[in-house]
Amino acid sequence: MTGIIAKPGRVDNIVLHVAVWPKTRQTAPLLSRLFSGLPRLNVRSERHVACRPQNAMTDTSKPLVLIVEDHDDTREMLQLVLGIFGCRVLAAANGDEALTLAERILPDLILMDMKLPRLDGLGLTRLIRSHPTLSHVPIVAVTGMVTPQFHSEVLNAGCNHCLNKPIDFERLEKLVGEIATVSC
Repeated sequence: MTGIIAKPGRVDNIVLHVAVWPKTRQTAPLLSRLFSGLPRLNVRSERHVACRPQNAMTDTSKPLVLIVEDHDDTREMLQLVLGIFGCRVLAAANGDEALTLAERILPDLILMDMKLPRLDGLGLTRLIRSHPTLSHVPIVAVTGMVTPQFHSEVLNAGCNHCLNKPIDFERLEKLVGEIATVSC
């Protein structure tokens, strides 16, 4: 996802690669928030377009969230949704990449899938909890494993919260707001 700088009084042809997901009862409020205040666009399909301001990553007043998700579509959707929530977002596709990135950026929150290639979410959580500079970072597990036993295992590994897939965006927004307020 890229930002666009438009010059006043100038018309440009712009091509964007965007994340698209179906409009449902759950996503409709997010789409409304995304498009509120934007001028009407003349488009040929019902695809949803979003752009992030160029300075979004440098605004340190906004929480920095690290998404750890190996599925491209889910990762891009989470990046878009968290951007709508007002977060700065970086993403990693596996546990090894996530640990390296987390050490470099020191995120305010980690939103992590539990089934990851190379280093799974439980192993990564344990490494983060034993890491001298990352141990305080809140971790929200995102998983399709909905059994109470697995949720207990996730919390025992060191995650602060556990969200089931499909993700409840209202709950995610509430968690991000609560955690960001505490950690920032």
